[in-house]
Amino acid sequence: MVVSAASGRWRQQRFRRGFVGRRRHHAAGADGPAPPGYRVPSYNPTQTDSPPTAPPRDLPVPATTPSTAIDSVYVSVDSGNGLILRKGEVFELQPTTPSSINPPYMTFRWSSQGPGGQVGSSNCNVSADISGPGAYPQHRRSSDCTGRVSPDLQIMMPGTYVVSVMVTPPGGGSAVTGSTSFTVVPHGG
Repeated sequence: MVVSAASGRWRQQRFRRGFVGRRRHHAAGADGPAPPGYRVPSYNPTQTDSPPTAPPRDLPVPATTPSTAIDSVYVSVDSGNGLILRKGEVFELQPTTPSSINPPYMTFRWSSQGPGGQVGSSNCNVSADISGPGAYPQHRRSSDCTGRVSPDLQIMMPGTYVVSVMVTPPGGGSAVTGSTSFTVVPHGG
């Protein structure tokens, strides 16, 4: 069987019309609502498929990450596991024998504040020094501009403790220090 070029074009046109007709038949509005799960494609004649334009080439590109300014660092302490309780301005050791298995402990946190509020980056250089009686001084490090460190502070002896936290912002800049002190007294003291 020989098929002429005209006959081939007729089949192509008929196929296209049939395809469009079927699509139209299932689309909402042609012969009723669309079947469940069928999404009618939208067409926006003003929408273009051209790629986005490139940024201007005359803008300088920063060589490093811009620094985040830190204006102040606030340090706070709290009792940890219930073997030390806050009593007004001091913390009181509870009537238990401190041991390495379940030692009384304190936690400390810091919050770095910048021009826009709290700095929440994890790209700072944080150095915390803790001084006090017994096993202190101790040192902790972190990269969180705002946060806390682990392990917590084991408090085996009454006395005054000082926590000093120095935070260097991401991308460099001047380090800012915040500190606080707390006093631990024996039970009933």
